[in-house]
Amino acid sequence: MITSFRLIKNILSCCLIMAFSVTAIANVATDKCVVHLDKSFYVTGEIVWYQLYLTQAFKAKPVAIRATVLDKNGLVQHSSFLKTTGTTAVDGYYKIPFNLASGNYLLQFTGINKANKQPVLLVETELPIYNDLE
Repeated sequence: MITSFRLIKNILSCCLIMAFSVTAIANVATDKCVVHLDKSFYVTGEIVWYQLYLTQAFKAKPVAIRATVLDKNGLVQHSSFLKTTGTTAVDGYYKIPFNLASGNYLLQFTGINKANKQPVLLVETELPIYNDLE
């Protein structure tokens, strides 16, 4: 009888721990912005199509988001603004110039914190670009 009680207690403890773990993972997953690119790498002259998925905090609030392409030295190669219309997803594109050197670039999305007027990094992803003219 004591052995079966301990077994039930251990099973319930494991279930409880798993329930808290799943809840914690779900909360972390919903608190992050995500970028979806149309391809895994690009060639100069192509268009990078992307979709940015925002957290629920952006719902029903029109916000301007800055999309920036940076080179390996952190220099801005391109910058544009996206405007949400109160939705949690926004899409855009970047036309890669033909004279851009091959390399891994960084595509960043930032917003502005209204309280302290400081930029806030929402999400960034690598952008591998190959120049076949080199």
